[in-house]
Amino acid sequence: MAETQTGFTNAQVELINLFSLELDEEQLAKLKKLLLQFRADELSKEADRIWNQKGFSKEMIDDLMHQKLRTPYKKLDENSH
Repeated sequence: MAETQTGFTNAQVELINLFSLELDEEQLAKLKKLLLQFRADELSKEADRIWNQKGFSKEMIDDLMHQKLRTPYKKLDENSH
């Protein structure tokens, strides 16, 4: 998202203009919930797009979950401190 000359993104400018009046606490809570839901929906769509683009499947994820992918660590010599 590109910033405007003010340093704000176009979404931030739009929200500032739209909500130039004070909101009470209940209205503010509703607005936050609505904005968070919007963002969650957009992120979910992007995740689905990448999932499909990469050709992932539930089986692939299940296989990954059962693999041991951690780097094995060498035990420290107790006398090396």
